[in-house]
Amino acid sequence: YAFNKAHSVSYAMIAYWTAYFKANYKIEYFTAVLNSSINNSDKISVCINEIRKTELEIIKPNINNSNVFFTILSTEKGKVISYGLSSLKNVSAASLGKIIDEREKGGPFESLADFCKRIDSSWINKKILESLIKSGSFDDFGDRGGLLDSAERILIQINSLTKLRNSNQSTMFDLFGDEVETPVNVIEIGDTYTKDNEKMHWEQEIMGISFTENPNHKKMIRIKEINQDIIVSLQQIESIDINKPQTLIAEVKSYEKRVSRKGAEFMIVKLELTDGPIDLMVWQNKISEVDIWLHSPIAKIKGKINNRNGENSLWYDSGEIFSFEDQESISNNITNKTPIITKEEYKPNMKNEKTPIEDITDENINAVKEVIITVDSEKHSSNKHIMDDLTRILLDNEGNIPVSIIVKSSSEKVKLNLPFANVNTSKSLEEKLDNIIGLQNVFYKQ
Repeated sequence: YAFNKAHSVSYAMIAYWTAYFKANYKIEYFTAVLNSSINNSDKISVCINEIRKTELEIIKPNINNSNVFFTILSTEKGKVISYGLSSLKNVSAASLGKIIDEREKGGPFESLADFCKRIDSSWINKKILESLIKSGSFDDFGDRGGLLDSAERILIQINSLTKLRNSNQSTMFDLFGDEVETPVNVIEIGDTYTKDNEKMHWEQEIMGISFTENPNHKKMIRIKEINQDIIVSLQQIESIDINKPQTLIAEVKSYEKRVSRKGAEFMIVKLELTDGPIDLMVWQNKISEVDIWLHSPIAKIKGKINNRNGENSLWYDSGEIFSFEDQESISNNITNKTPIITKEEYKPNMKNEKTPIEDITDENINAVKEVIITVDSEKHSSNKHIMDDLTRILLDNEGNIPVSIIVKSSSEKVKLNLPFANVNTSKSLEEKLDNIIGLQNVFYKQ
């Protein structure tokens, strides 16, 4: 029986060849790997994260230098990998191929009007156009938000120019031959500014990975510069003692509850570090503790690194919400061990101080500038789903007044702003908050 031996030799040869290519023809190797997974955004994301660990550079999509597939471009800095447009969500290789062919024949698209004039309406539809805009492929033509708002008008322009071209009708400008081009209606793009967080969201949606620098990652890197013992990247994990407890600061992306073969419930929380994701394993005896930080954007987690088959994960020991408003507050919190929210903010006679909800009169209700809810991690520990309940109540009372939650422990207070949960004050809201947390823990800031 030699079947297993034949397989062993075959796989050994393939492993040797790929290792040789990766070591000696690195950029060609990674480009080939990306193209082999052109329709699998998850594999592309993994591969790009690997590329970012090397000295190689992969550039974001651009309608004027990207091709249908991932390709190698020569630049002043050297060779780089250009993103393959056909890997974008809702984009087909056939349609993109015709647009790229036009670019090769007539040169780069000089403007949005030039793009509309030169392509055919059969090559593009709303989904393709929106994917190109969201991915950053049209960044040369304007702000993504403004372009996305103008998507319908762009398609109308392309359709009308295509019909005119296919009708063989002449215009008065044709009398001048090639010396005067037929004018194209100018599409007014709104004077907008798309925030980096929105760009990141769109890129994740269309490509499965982001090229826009994460604002939180900048702050996390600053934390590492202040305190080398705090882990914010996968690269740091490679050089630490995995037998010792570690502290991570990471973005909380998602979580999933599972049941083991023995019937024990456990949870996998997906954390995002500055250079890639890591799984946090929360076992049954700790599940009741995670709700206090699970729905926050950033968390500070303590645990041990576990390496299994070359893959690192973190086994949970304890965690808390982590918030940073600016670099100064981050520095104070880490180096001086002082709370992000200082005691001075709670002086009784301080101007604009928070007022208990019971003390607000009907005449002053319109003067409320902020609703502040205080959660005591010890007093409210009996309600495992208190953050879920509060979020649900706030979202059901949508309005214009900002809301923030202050989480208190025995040693510090941390303020968590909730920009997605602005509310309107009402008796109904007060009754619901009273049932969940008690009105003595709800304050109005005037």
